[in-house]
Amino acid sequence: MQGYVYEARCVYDPDGCYRAWKEEAIRFLESEEGKSKMLVQARTVVDERKRWAEEALLGGLAKTAWLAGVSAWLDAVIMYAWFEKRTLATGKLVPAMRELAAYGEFVSLFPAMYRDDHDLWERFHSVAAYRRYFREAGGDEFACSELQDLLMERKLERLVRQRDEEAARWLLLTEAAWLYLSCSEEESLDEHVAALPLPLQEKLGKIGFSEANADMIRHVGRLSDQVVEAVFQRRN
Repeated sequence: MQGYVYEARCVYDPDGCYRAWKEEAIRFLESEEGKSKMLVQARTVVDERKRWAEEALLGGLAKTAWLAGVSAWLDAVIMYAWFEKRTLATGKLVPAMRELAAYGEFVSLFPAMYRDDHDLWERFHSVAAYRRYFREAGGDEFACSELQDLLMERKLERLVRQRDEEAARWLLLTEAAWLYLSCSEEESLDEHVAALPLPLQEKLGKIGFSEANADMIRHVGRLSDQVVEAVFQRRN
């Protein structure tokens, strides 16, 4: 939350009410009490993702478990990026991720996310097709806007210029995951994918969507905990 408060900008505040509130909020978030609460809340989010993964496995939902496991890891990385790097910028997450001792193990757990047998622009068009599917089905107006494709294209072009294919793959994967979470109406990922036209199912596979088993979920849970504990130790 602290990052969003810092980055917030007021459009209209003639009486200075917002400015006063923002300053008060920042003072609290920078206090020891505020930092401690944020640490606990961040750990809670990671724990919730891990429980989601375990519950999905118990229900035989291997794709949902995969998404939940990746989400646990990503939320742990976000926690690290904020408390160690003071940033929530999406463009900074993958560089922060690479610094983590656990990252190599994470990559080995989810090879489908890192394989290079599908061109980045092919993945881009797969995400655009997925967005179009939701748009035609009346999905969330903001998430399904064609403007999002333009923004995604510009981000991808920048990463290609920087020769950061790893960050580009994460960009496209998280964009597709956001679309699912925004538009699927609480349907499990397994149910959602099963109901998609076969060409779209194949496109999600090209983007990096996969499945997870119990060993993978236990392992990614431990890796996520390692990141969280490292942040706690540095703060205490």
